[in-house]
Amino acid sequence: NRLVGLPVPMLADWCTVDVLEAGEVVRRVATAHADPQRLKLALELERHYPPDPDALFGSGDVIRTGQARLAEDITPDMLEQIVPDPRHRATVQSMKVCSWIVAPLVAHGEPFGAITFAISESPRRYNRDDLALAVDLARRAAVAIENAKLLRALRESDHAKDVFMATLAHELRNPLAPIWNGLSIIQRVAGDRHRVAQVTSMIERQVGQLSRLVDDLLDVSRIGTGKIELKKEAASLVRILNAAVEMSRPHIEAAHHKLSLSFPQEPVEILADPARMAQ
Repeated sequence: NRLVGLPVPMLADWCTVDVLEAGEVVRRVATAHADPQRLKLALELERHYPPDPDALFGSGDVIRTGQARLAEDITPDMLEQIVPDPRHRATVQSMKVCSWIVAPLVAHGEPFGAITFAISESPRRYNRDDLALAVDLARRAAVAIENAKLLRALRESDHAKDVFMATLAHELRNPLAPIWNGLSIIQRVAGDRHRVAQVTSMIERQVGQLSRLVDDLLDVSRIGTGKIELKKEAASLVRILNAAVEMSRPHIEAAHHKLSLSFPQEPVEILADPARMAQ
């Protein structure tokens, strides 16, 4: 909305922005006019007649080709050809658009949208100089939009990393309590080999869990520098699933949930990185 408001009313009476979504759908995302009543009319028109990117201003063609379009003077015959529906055309005529420019929004060499400048109130008409100015403004607007996207992505990435680190810090504490308790038990029942073996096995699992969590912490740095590696090997899918369950066991027990698994009788062997699969 701030973008479409900047050219009004110095460069245009109307300003709209269309963007390409999902690689193929062009959607109107913003409309501005100096007159609130005219803006209300335009928004009402868009509700009844969703903007056709291949009609009226032709933003769809501009986005596809990356080439700006100039209509210096809109005649009734031209409008009739562009907008064949009489009711729709009557509404467009009430907006009194008489000249327009559509300039592409381009990022990394690829058009991702279009900004339209239109005159309806002024007796002047757009010319080639105005076209050059509009293209330059669209270029600057595209850079601003891309910078805003990058900033938002960075903030989301930082937030996700903060959440990950906080969760990991909490998870690192989980194995410590059973390890500490296990050592205390071993000290008290040193002569009970069966009990010591049980506790030792539990401690080994918890130490393994700690090791995996530390590896996860290191992965944050590896991912950021593009150095993470997959170590593929022949592995049992059943063992991978059991490892994943073991890693999630503290959450399951803390929530008092019950988890049951059913495996096929035949072994299921895959070529994969077992640690990454478990993650």
